[in-house]
Amino acid sequence: MAIIQLKSKVGRLTPYGKKKVAHAWFYRGANFLLAAKLFEKKGGSRFVFLHLLCQSLEIIIKSLLLMQNYDKYKPKLKSKGGLGHNLVKCYKELRKELGNKPLKKKDKDIMNELDILNNFYSKHILRYGSVLDLFGEPETISSDLVIRYAFKLVRFGNRKFRIKKPTNR
Repeated sequence: MAIIQLKSKVGRLTPYGKKKVAHAWFYRGANFLLAAKLFEKKGGSRFVFLHLLCQSLEIIIKSLLLMQNYDKYKPKLKSKGGLGHNLVKCYKELRKELGNKPLKKKDKDIMNELDILNNFYSKHILRYGSVLDLFGEPETISSDLVIRYAFKLVRFGNRKFRIKKPTNR
């Protein structure tokens, strides 16, 4: 039996390559969001729906951060002390990157809902079985504002990632 080893020298991404990576990641997050919505509509497990929603939001926000400044945010995505799976940190970082406008009451309500979801998501409680399955009622975990916010980010991202077609001149 022959063992084949491939060694590749991966160079640094070009600005175009960085944009394509952020673009691909964004659309993956948008598809997770659509899957969550479809799953909810079909009556799937509330815990799975909430996990898909949180996962989609994490990916969408991180891809938008990469689009804003790939070199700054790529090292922060998974590193200790970085953004990790913390939706609140991701949300705050995106707000800061996009101009950090003063929070309106609606934003504070989204933040409160996001904070509750984050407590479950960042500890992987939505993904794995736990005592919560015995005593928790997942229907009581609100997500209406967060899902609206996620779709708002998808609309923003679609505008941001719109590829301009070259003109024939």
